[in-house]
Amino acid sequence: MKGRQILSMCLCKVKNRQLLSVCLVVLAVITAAILCGEDRLIRELRPSPLETSVLPGETVTVQGQVYRVEAKPESQALYLKDNSIQYQKKLFQESRIIIYTDPDLQVDMGNIVRAKGKVFFFQNARNPGNFDQKRYYQIQDIHCQVRAMNVRAVDRCVWKWRTRISVFRNRWKEVLVSGLGREDGTTLGAMLLGEKAEMEQELKTLYQVNGIGHILAISGLHLSFMGIGMYKLLRRITGSYPVGGAFGILFLLLYILMIGLTVSAVRALTMFLFRVGADMTGRHYDGPTAFSVAAVVVLLWRPLSLYDGGFWLSFGAVFAILTVVPVLQGWVKRTFPENKGNKRGKSGRISGLYRICVSIVQGCMASIGINLILLPVLLYYFFEFPIYSLFLNLFVIPLMSVLLFMGMAGSLFFVCFLPLSGACFWICGGILRLYEMGCNLALNLPGARFVAGKPEIWQIAAYYGILVIVMLLLREKERLREYVDDVEGTESKKYKTCRRGIAARKHVGRGPGSGMQKNAVRESDVSVQKNAVSKFDAGIQRRMTRLGRFAIMLGMAGIIVLTHRWGERGKLTTVVLDVGQGDGIFMRGPEGGTYLVDGGSSDVKKVGQYRIEPFLKSQGVGMIDYVLISHGDSDHVNGVEELMERQNIGVKIKTLVLPMQEVWDEALAGIAEKAKEYGIRVVVIEPGQSIKEGDMTITCIQPGNPGTEAENRESEGRDADEEYEPGNASSMVLAVKFGEFDMLLTGDVEGKGEEQLTKQLEKRYWDCRWEILKAAHHGSKNSSSEEFLRQVKPAYAFISAGRENLYGHPHQETIERLTDVGSKIYSTQGNGALIVEVEDGETMKVGK
Repeated sequence: MKGRQILSMCLCKVKNRQLLSVCLVVLAVITAAILCGEDRLIRELRPSPLETSVLPGETVTVQGQVYRVEAKPESQALYLKDNSIQYQKKLFQESRIIIYTDPDLQVDMGNIVRAKGKVFFFQNARNPGNFDQKRYYQIQDIHCQVRAMNVRAVDRCVWKWRTRISVFRNRWKEVLVSGLGREDGTTLGAMLLGEKAEMEQELKTLYQVNGIGHILAISGLHLSFMGIGMYKLLRRITGSYPVGGAFGILFLLLYILMIGLTVSAVRALTMFLFRVGADMTGRHYDGPTAFSVAAVVVLLWRPLSLYDGGFWLSFGAVFAILTVVPVLQGWVKRTFPENKGNKRGKSGRISGLYRICVSIVQGCMASIGINLILLPVLLYYFFEFPIYSLFLNLFVIPLMSVLLFMGMAGSLFFVCFLPLSGACFWICGGILRLYEMGCNLALNLPGARFVAGKPEIWQIAAYYGILVIVMLLLREKERLREYVDDVEGTESKKYKTCRRGIAARKHVGRGPGSGMQKNAVRESDVSVQKNAVSKFDAGIQRRMTRLGRFAIMLGMAGIIVLTHRWGERGKLTTVVLDVGQGDGIFMRGPEGGTYLVDGGSSDVKKVGQYRIEPFLKSQGVGMIDYVLISHGDSDHVNGVEELMERQNIGVKIKTLVLPMQEVWDEALAGIAEKAKEYGIRVVVIEPGQSIKEGDMTITCIQPGNPGTEAENRESEGRDADEEYEPGNASSMVLAVKFGEFDMLLTGDVEGKGEEQLTKQLEKRYWDCRWEILKAAHHGSKNSSSEEFLRQVKPAYAFISAGRENLYGHPHQETIERLTDVGSKIYSTQGNGALIVEVEDGETMKVGK
């Protein structure tokens, strides 16, 4: 009944806000159009004319107007709109496109340029958890890029205001660098100007993994400070709401024009207009209505923002402030009321320490409330949650206002009064040092990062459903508390009045004993009434206690539902990662053990940071139990080396497993030494040795020979005169067995190594039926010989090779040999990551 009453009250409030009701309907329609209509209703999802008519790498001629210029480390990106594309004798129209040119080319916004170059299209995520480049640019209605060979300006028409603002932005950045130095100047430039390209990558990553990366983006926090601060200042100077509001709006518009339109900027601007407009017209500011209008404006402007994590983070934080935070802070106000006696000092005034403690608790409640709403968003897009960010933001956000103010003041005084500018910048540098120290301290605390992985949609829906119930329970508890307070106040007054009446009648009784008898009766009535009220209050208190405990238990259950990896026990999952031209195979055992076999690439830069690590985090892997290296080629190990170097901020490695020491080269010796430096255990696996987990076994077959002539001896050994040379032929070969399922991982084995492997399989695995073969050496024609394949006869052959690689892998001869033995071939080139799931060692599912 209480839930229906609360729901009815909410519906009445919505009904009384007509604009809010209209916006909610529009939001529902837009969401349905995006999720259900897809490319039939959303133009940005449709393939562009170039995508349907031109192959990647073809030469085209582009003519369009420059609306944005962005400096890159080794090039310059020109964003063009209203483009005319010429390809051979065909002419296409393309809405927006990116041209990469020489960084020294002078181009202004508004120029119409003509460029000739090769066209390339954006890629979808190649592995689960990887960055989806295609979707990112689809949101901006950009479908392709051109690497220009030559560019010339057809029309030198210049957008004067946009150009002047751009020049002003560049000069402001130079002032910050001059006043603060390169590192601090670029960091403050990212906060004030949105210029993150030149910022130190390590510092940027440090902020992000500690949950304060939002301060580097021009978010609603920055814009609210800029807009509201300037509005209040101008209002005080002019003494007029309309004049101050008009200049405040103009200032914020120019600032957004300088930093560029983003989702958070449009949201903050829309809500700022509602706030200032309410003050200017003398009306009440309605946060929910402003919030809903901002959401409609953003989705009408960029419908695909619904797929953008920035959209959900920006609007989710505001939604939490409007809904969850008031409930939690209301609990703080009632738990620490102002009339509480122990908060006053000897003078009777409120203790300053008490105020500080209450403010800290209020800040914690606000941080918890916001993170309760944002937790599914953070896990869905970033796969982890920094535990101590709840406390870091308690001093990061308040100091942010000081940092922005001092940065602006220091920039202003840099022009006219250098000593004062230096003082302002000195304070900015101190705050930035404090931020960095806080991040390093939090990162070194136990349990600093909780890697939960990417939740499923049903988990997110269940979590939010549980959170709604928890909020209703807390609201019901607060309603009961308010009722008890009101009843106690009323009964106290009645009791005091009754006591005064009894005392008066005691002294004015007419006859001896008569008044005392009546007063005794009345005192008895008051006592009975008081006892009844006390019992009633005790019942309500018990109910409130039960509500609170149930809400806490339900909230914990919601977090478990959201973060638990459901359905993975008793299952072997193998993922052949798309790392370009290289190898990387991930396995999760039936009891949750994690294994990575190789990890490297020769054509994907920072493959460990951008392909392997995000995938692992998306699977909820914060630590890999075993990393097995087949041999020392860079396309098998450089990604693993990156993981080692990022132990504190990335995925940790527990044990590094290398082949027998006789086949080590400089690369393997180097990676073993590096592992020891980072505190990683290094072990050597000999042929015949295994790693066991439940019913799963990973057995090393070679290099080496576990059963030469000494097979009948007590301990297996190798021929004394047998020699091994480092390289592909001495690659580690692993046999993975789980119930009836068998998989063979061959590294880059070829030549003599493959001949020896064929003999061993014929001798020791003659009755084995191989479901999966990871083809050796990326499908090279020098591996996977006819003799070897006739012995293995795999049902499926997986090939890991880079798209359009220089080696021509996989070779056609290899494809034909695999086809001849009846193997179904999957390649990372065309399919991205290849996934195999085996349940209970019997049922196998192959996907991609």
